[in-house]
Parts: sequence; C-alpha cells; structure tokens
Amino acid sequence: MNSPEPLRILLIDKDPERASQVCQALRHEGHEVIRQRPDATGLTAAVARDQPDMVIIDMDSPDRDTLENMSTLNTHAPRPIVFFADQPGDRATIHAAVKAGVSAYVVDGIQPDRVRSIIDSAVAQFESFQALRAELEETRSALEDRKVIEKAKG
Repeated sequence: MNSPEPLRILLIDKDPERASQVCQALRHEGHEVIRQRPDATGLTAAVARDQPDMVIIDMDSPDRDTLENMSTLNTHAPRPIVFFADQPGDRATIHAAVKAGVSAYVVDGIQPDRVRSIIDSAVAQFESFQALRAELEETRSALEDRKVIEKAKG
C-alpha cells in the first residue's frame, strides 16, 4: 500500500461542511472518498462492505464508542486510520487512540498543504506496525513449535 497510488478512503465526520473540505483536500491529492459516515458505529461492517484502503475520522475528540469501534476494526480488518481532532487531547486520550489502531493523530483539523505528508506518514506507520505484528506472530508460533518438540523429546 503505497501512498503515491490513489487511496480509497472511508471518511467519518458528522459535520457536512467540514467533511466537504476534507473530501476536497483528499481529491486534490488524487484520493477517492468512497463513502462518508456521520459516526464510527458499525465501522468494521462498513470496512468489510466498502473495502477502503484507509479510514479517516474527523471529530472534536475520540469518544469511547469511536475508540471501541476503531479497536474492533484494528483486530478484525486492520487499515491505516488517521484521526483529525479539533481539540488537543490529553495524553491518555491520545494513548487510547493509538492503542485502538490510529496510525496518525493530528490536532487542529486537516490542512490541504499537509494532506500528502500526513497520509504518507500514516501508511508508513501502519505498514511498520503490521510488519511487527507479523513478526511477533511468527515468533509466538516458533516458540509453541519449540515447546512441542521439547515436550516430545522429554
């Protein structure tokens, strides 16, 4: 998933005017907003249906339901998630968002001249995390295999 290629994006934003500005900035960079939703309810099902390359969430601050939906998505169908927050979050909120799968947490909304670098950064962060996740799974599997071998030797 390289950002120079156009990305298919699922946008979550309940403010139509703000969503329109985000769509315009993304289109200007060559990306396609395939669907806009007002909230993150049913996010995993929406991703399964629409198959976006990335999810962008634009809201004041992540609420508990949004964090829960992002976490479920991250477990079942991981995608890069960019979170544009209007309000600076406290350390705990930002930590919770990253733990839920956010690849980039940006305060002060979207600015057209920063779209490309934010998306590139989110994709790189996501790919790096996915590589670490795969390596961890391989290590766990090798350890389990080793335990079976050692037990058989005994």
